[in-house]
Amino acid sequence: MLRIILLLIVCFSTSLIKAEWLLSDSAKVSFINCEVGSKPYSAFGHSALRFTDSLNKFDVVFNYGAFNASEQDFYLNFIRGSLKFYLVIERVEDFIEGYIMEGRKVTEIPLMLSKTDKQQIFNFLMWNAETENAAYNYNFFDDNCASRLRDVLELKPVNKIQLNYRSNLKTARQLLNEYLSEMPWMKFIFYVLLGYKSDLPVSAKESTFLPHYLRMAILTANDGSRIIAGNEKVILNDNSALIKPSLLTHPIVVISAVLLLLCCGCLANSNKLRVLSTAFILIITGLIGCILCYLWFCTSHTLTAHNLNLLWANPINLLIGLLVIFRSNASMLKYIKFYSAGLVVLGLYTFISPQEFYPAFKMWIPIIGVLIFWCSTKITSPK
Repeated sequence: MLRIILLLIVCFSTSLIKAEWLLSDSAKVSFINCEVGSKPYSAFGHSALRFTDSLNKFDVVFNYGAFNASEQDFYLNFIRGSLKFYLVIERVEDFIEGYIMEGRKVTEIPLMLSKTDKQQIFNFLMWNAETENAAYNYNFFDDNCASRLRDVLELKPVNKIQLNYRSNLKTARQLLNEYLSEMPWMKFIFYVLLGYKSDLPVSAKESTFLPHYLRMAILTANDGSRIIAGNEKVILNDNSALIKPSLLTHPIVVISAVLLLLCCGCLANSNKLRVLSTAFILIITGLIGCILCYLWFCTSHTLTAHNLNLLWANPINLLIGLLVIFRSNASMLKYIKFYSAGLVVLGLYTFISPQEFYPAFKMWIPIIGVLIFWCSTKITSPK
């Protein structure tokens, strides 16, 4: 869905074609679908529109996927949901070159539109690509490369295009999981960061925030009288980007190994190891809780709100964990016992919760609860 493109293209792209040009009768427009890659930003694919006009001698791609990685507070703005993305115009060979380097398959669906409709879409995209209009606030679920193209195709032609949305009973989390089987850590992170709303069904139209679902809607789209999509053809047939993840680095293996070490620390006949093991669990869960609270209350992301993972990732744990290291007292140990009992109950709740938890949490959460409860009964406070 995202492809890194230097913002320099924005300044350079408008020289490729002239905004006042009229498309010739031979002009063609097509939907470009880019398959998923092995990097996090390419995990969900990408979409663009291609205009080819042999008479006016241009072959360009309108791409809503550009951003400036060097801008101030880039990563902070991304987390906040206020990152600026841009519509840019690229020569088709430059656009394809990036996917050759990444080893990703690219296909093209010709759109059989009237000359008036082509011109209407072209005029809007040329206006939108101007420096003062090119920027938009990127939102992964609501406003991205696919949803922008969907709206352009539906709203800008004179003869309205009717995209054929397939019925969909899936949730946003289920849709994302379809793409993350080869990226287990990214899948784990999404499970932790996304809240209750991600487990509500999304409409067929809303599912087109994913390029593949937009592609499916376009393949059988019509203009009220006929199918407008031609036969899809392959521009670049390369799937070398897909890499099988190692089982040894899978989050279930890694986190289970960490829990085994913590278990050894808790069961060891050492007050210091028990304190450190308990503090480690509290600090990590507290840090995660602080991140979840920030995403809920301090960003514009809609699907990170109302996150039930806060039931185990309590931000207060961060403070308690730090204090436990330096001086354990009866009040802290009482909090730990109460928290650990809650984790055991939460382990049962994960089976009936309206929010889907990461599958291994059903086992990990009660295990952590038992571990730190055991430690809280054995830790001795300094005199």
